[in-house]
Amino acid sequence: MGYGIMRTEKRQKNDLYKVREENNRTFADHAKPMFADKRIDWSRTDSNLYFRKTENWNDAVKDLLEEKGIKRVRKDAVYSLDTLYTASPDFFEGKTTDEVREFFERCLEYHGQELCGGHDELIINAVIH
Repeated sequence: MGYGIMRTEKRQKNDLYKVREENNRTFADHAKPMFADKRIDWSRTDSNLYFRKTENWNDAVKDLLEEKGIKRVRKDAVYSLDTLYTASPDFFEGKTTDEVREFFERCLEYHGQELCGGHDELIINAVIH
């Protein structure tokens, strides 16, 4: 029997760099303490599958706020929600790459419709590791 998991964490502006670097796994020096998660298999970074990829999250969030007419944001404001979708290993057992991709495409669609109110342009990054 398989099960799905969705975890969401609030992130402030100062968190965006670290979260982007970890999620995109693009930083050159992944031995830095803030990125040294032993669960990450760095040799597989090239196989990341991006549905959306944004290099500068701060600029992306700033642009979205400007589009919405928001000019000032409190220092302690939540800038983004970092959401993880996954499932138990037995759920993925025997699935093809296309089936796994389809599962995550449905997660992204759900996120855009249900959590972003149909405004999927609010999703600035989506990657499968």
